[in-house]
Order: sequence, then structure tokens, then C-alpha cells
Amino acid sequence: MEYRNYEGRTRKEAIDRMFAEAIRENRLNETQLLRVTSKEVKRWFGLKKDVVWVAVASIQTKSSRRPVVTSRDEMPLFSQSSSSSPEPSGVNISKTPIKEQALQVIAEKSATVMKNIASSSAPVDNELVSKVSKLEMEISSLQNFIKQELSCIREGLMSHHLSEEYEKENEIVRDAEIAKNHLLWMEDFLAERDFDAKVIEDVLEYLKTLKTNVLIDKNQVLLEVKQFFLSRLKSQPISLENYPYGRNILFVGPTGVGKTVTLVKLAAHLAAMRQKKMRFISIDRYKVGADPQLAKYAEILRSPFYEIKTRDDFFKLMKQSGDEYFTFIDTAGKSPRDTIPLKELSEWLDQCDVPFDIHLVVSATTKPRDLAFIVENYSCLRFRHVLATKLDETVCYGSLLSMLYRYQLPLSFITNGQEVPQDFEIANLENLVNQALK
Repeated sequence: MEYRNYEGRTRKEAIDRMFAEAIRENRLNETQLLRVTSKEVKRWFGLKKDVVWVAVASIQTKSSRRPVVTSRDEMPLFSQSSSSSPEPSGVNISKTPIKEQALQVIAEKSATVMKNIASSSAPVDNELVSKVSKLEMEISSLQNFIKQELSCIREGLMSHHLSEEYEKENEIVRDAEIAKNHLLWMEDFLAERDFDAKVIEDVLEYLKTLKTNVLIDKNQVLLEVKQFFLSRLKSQPISLENYPYGRNILFVGPTGVGKTVTLVKLAAHLAAMRQKKMRFISIDRYKVGADPQLAKYAEILRSPFYEIKTRDDFFKLMKQSGDEYFTFIDTAGKSPRDTIPLKELSEWLDQCDVPFDIHLVVSATTKPRDLAFIVENYSCLRFRHVLATKLDETVCYGSLLSMLYRYQLPLSFITNGQEVPQDFEIANLENLVNQALK
């Protein structure tokens, strides 16, 4: 009889090593587990203590083994020629746990022996019966242990799986809540910057179509809103060196938006760069006397100035337009509610055979609803561009961007001060959107 010890970090690992060696050496039938105990082991020169498990097994050697066959029909308990004992080389340790293999082999041997004893007419070997009974008890005990171990493992895996699923669900709920809060934040953000309510609604509907991983990042949300406007605002190419929209430039718009000063700024830039002559026309049927401001600027620029009161005078003057002139036409500032002068001016322009480049001049300080009202009432003039003034007098450009977005109007120029000819530039939508969402 030989005794061997097998160490492991756990009780299971020590037992597995015992059975693994028994299968490897083809002596599973001769190996019996006696006990499993734990002990302390000192490592690193006694500075560290570890607990290890030791499985003690007895191995029956050939010299100590006694045959138990009493007749030719009986079979040895652990015969290598038994058909019920699988060859060690056929055991697939990677697929079947080692302890289950051992239990299967031992159980089959035990059942075969007990069957032979029960059916044999030879005298019963009490010692053999006692060993078989003891073996069955050990098998039963080992089976119970394995069942408990497997149950613990199964419960642990199930608990781990449920914990992961619960964490995933919590993460989804948290992300959804963050995304919802960011949408509410963006709604307030745009409202504080004077964006129109309908435009805010469109922005939020667009954001709701994005993935959650975008909406949980506030900076990414802001970037998406910028891209939303840049991709939907109408733009047009404008060059002062090669202005493509004609020589008869006409400004219209409500009172107090700075049409006259802006007209002079454009004239100073455009005519100077093109090195062309310029002339100024003021159309105001309702004001007595010439426009003193425009007349003064025309005098400074050494350009002719004309005040028009009748339609015939206007037609006659426009027919005198030559290629050597840029004609800058200023109109009287009227309330959008006063539709009669607007319709009269529209009729004048329609009946004149000369093409006009019409700019609707609006102030960036105007509220969104008022801007919408101005656009709708001035639409009879079929203006080509929008020109925004007084950007230096506000930090909120939401109302201006909302108007451009809702009515799909291109922005031509902007002014950001009173200096002439400074404080005037070609509109840059990207800069305007960045400033509006700053």
C-alpha cells in the first residue's frame, strides 16, 4: 500500500490533481481518497503565510493486491480487461470533469461486483462485501460533495449573469436620463439666445434621432446643433471684387435699421474695388425735402444724388443707367404694417424694365416674431438677400438665425458698428452660428 499527498489552493484543486494523476498513470482503480485537510505554509522567508489543501490518497500496489475471484464466472473488482472500464486514453478531461469520470468508473465497477456476488452460488467473501459497501458510501459522499460544489458554481454564475444584466439595464436607464436632461438643457440654451420656438422644436426633433452615446455628451450635443444649422441655412457666394448680382442695388426695410449708412458702406467697398462711378437715389414719396444724410454722403464721395417723388421720374432715371455706374437706391423706412407704400414700390419695380438686386435690411436686435412679420410683409418686393445690421448691439443672434432658417433666406452682408466704410463685411454663416451658440 502506498500513500501520496496532493496539494492545491482549494479543496477541489487538490482532489482534481489526485484524480488527474491516477488517470494519467492508469491506476484509477487502485487509488482511494482518504481525507482532505488544510494547512498553513510559510513563504518568502516566513514573511507570508498561505493556506493550502492536502488530499491524502492510498494506492494499492500489485504486491499488496489480493485476488477475489472464487470462480471462473466471477470478475476482479478492478480488472483492466473489464468492458465497463474505459481506457484512460479515451477520457476527455477537457470536456468531462475528472471527478465525474472517476465516479462513473467506480460506480460501474461496484455495480458489476455486487451483481456478480448476488448471482454467484459461491461462498460470499465478507471482506469483499465490506469493502464494496465502504466504497459505495464514499462514492455517495463524494457525489453529494460534487453536487454541492456544482450547485454553488451554478448559483455563482447565475448571480454574476443577473448582476451584469442588472448593471446594463441601470446603465441604459442612466444614459437615457442624462440624454433627456441634455435635451432640456439645449431647449433652455436656445431659448435664452432668442431662437424661435418653432426652430427650437425642429432642433430637438433632430437631436432625438441621434444615438444615446451622442446625447450623453453635452459638448457633442452642442456640436450637433451647430452642424444642424450649418447644413440647413441657405448660403450664396458673394465677392466685392466681382459682384454677380447686378449694378442696381436697392435697400428696403423698416425704420431705424440703418439702411442709409449701410448703403453708403456697401457703395464705398463695391464701387471703390471695381473702380466704377456711383450714384445715389432716394425714393420717398411721403417725406418733404431730400434725405440729408444720403445727400451728404453722396457729396463726400463726389457722386450724384437724386431724390425721386414720382414713378415717371424713377423710370426716366433708371433708363439713363449705364454700365459705368453702380446705382444705389435707398427707400423710406416704413412699418411692416403700412402695406400701401410697399405695394406701390413693388409696382414701380415690376413696371421698370431694369433688373434690381434687392436687399431686405433688418436689425439683429429684433425679436424672432417681429422678424417673421417683417419678412412676410416685405415679401411682395421679392428681395434676393437679407442684410443684418447692429450685430454689435446684441450678443444673441438666435432671432436672426431663426429667420434665415425658417424662410431659407441667404444672408449677404452684416454691419457691426457705425464707422464708414469700416464695420461692414460679407456674412460668414459659420462664424455667425458659432457666436450664436457660444
